[in-house]
Amino acid sequence: VEIRGARYSHIVDPKTGRGVRHSATVTVIAPDDTSADALATALSVLPPKQGLKVAESQPGVAALIVARNGDQLRSYVSRRMQSYMSRH
Repeated sequence: VEIRGARYSHIVDPKTGRGVRHSATVTVIAPDDTSADALATALSVLPPKQGLKVAESQPGVAALIVARNGDQLRSYVSRRMQSYMSRH
């Protein structure tokens, strides 16, 4: 959703009650689909570097976080995701 030039996600930050603005997309590979979905939502709300630390701490989880800073996009890639992408 875009309001007055600002983009907001459909994912709501529980601290602000507003749609997340910094995450453009989050992809998670996990041992099961429920964990992947829950982690992707949680990582969307966290600041990207903190989200990457959470992903790295979870066994069997790989994550790619693309964060928005104004008009710029930056990718944060977990070690497991780097390994996964190099094999596929």
